[in-house]
Amino acid sequence: MKARKTRAFYIETLLLTFLILAMLSILVQVFGKARETSTEAKRMTSAAVIAQNAVTMFEDEEGDIGAAQKELLEIEAEDEDAIGAYSTKVTTLRFGPDGKQTDDGSFIVSMQLAREAKVVGSMLTATLSVTHEDDPDTILASLDTAKYFPDDESNFVEDEGVIEMEDFETEADTE
Repeated sequence: MKARKTRAFYIETLLLTFLILAMLSILVQVFGKARETSTEAKRMTSAAVIAQNAVTMFEDEEGDIGAAQKELLEIEAEDEDAIGAYSTKVTTLRFGPDGKQTDDGSFIVSMQLAREAKVVGSMLTATLSVTHEDDPDTILASLDTAKYFPDDESNFVEDEGVIEMEDFETEADTE
């Protein structure tokens, strides 16, 4: 009788050990997936901040983006009356996870700049996409932006374009 109890104890212990190992392997997989998802979320958050910083650099004409803009704006259409003349340039920048531009950053920003000649200036548009060097095929964030550059000789903006209401005459009289 004692041999049966001992054998039953060993069988129950063996089953319990297998159940615990199975549960631990499932928990390790769940926590591994959670860590992977967390890392991807952090990358996407950093990519969104980097995309916003790159758009700010585009708007403020800073750094390499500003140099690319100036280069595009210096391209003159062969025919000055050719409205809609179109030229493009691709600029690649690297950013660190803190959102600052560095030479060895892990985030790669690819910005495609396009210039379209207008009647009195140029419209510069930019399409940018942010990827990570570990997975360059996956776009983590992308933004489109545009900026208008008037010609130097255009005089559309005078006195900062402020018009006072007193400058207008009103036709409706109050009774």
